[in-house]
Amino acid sequence: CPGQIVISGSKEGIEAAEKEAKDLGVRRAVALEVSGAFHSSFMRGSSLKLEQELSRVRINEPRIPVISNVTAQEAVSIEQIKDNLVQQVARSVLWEDSMKFIISCGVNIFIEFGPGKVLKGLMRRINEKVEVKNIEKKEDVAEVKYEA
Repeated sequence: CPGQIVISGSKEGIEAAEKEAKDLGVRRAVALEVSGAFHSSFMRGSSLKLEQELSRVRINEPRIPVISNVTAQEAVSIEQIKDNLVQQVARSVLWEDSMKFIISCGVNIFIEFGPGKVLKGLMRRINEKVEVKNIEKKEDVAEVKYEA
């Protein structure tokens, strides 16, 4: 989101980048606690495994376009969707660009699934006019009201 960048790499590389960022005047650099090096080249082996698994999975043609975090664009073919999923494992996420693209398509209500409201906070920095609803537990689904 605006004002925030996430980098990935080896522990030593991250520590060096954090030091350099501070030396360059970055106000705050925080090491994120994550369970894996997602969306980085360290995940290349996993992306190859996913590609093998996806080759065995049947995906129907989508009724609505799928927005890929790898391209921040629509993916409409099954092949394109599978390829984007494989790439997403080991490549940077263009989340801000993806959200801006979706907003430019006229979407103004978003639903965040999972614990916390991190994405809601990030979305406020991208466009404070859109609405983000949160679903943390199954009971929250009944609370979400929308008009088609």
